[in-house]
Amino acid sequence: MKLVVAVYCCGGVKKGFDDKEKLVWSKVERAALAKALAPVKVLFLSPLERTDDISDTFSVFGRDHYQISQSDFVVADLRQRRGIGV
Repeated sequence: MKLVVAVYCCGGVKKGFDDKEKLVWSKVERAALAKALAPVKVLFLSPLERTDDISDTFSVFGRDHYQISQSDFVVADLRQRRGIGV
């Protein structure tokens, strides 16, 4: 039986197409984390992968809160200065 852990990846979120300077979780960072945790299987939960309306702050907060509550671990990307949301 393979152990599975849920990891919430918090950090910066690009606010639009022109927001190129912000560092965010990418496949590279997630792959490195998954490799470090092998043979444990990692299910990543991320605020970057969304289909909801980000202008609805109540919905965004609720979704993020739910994902964090379902996670076994929360990992923060602190390569750049972050605001209170992180």
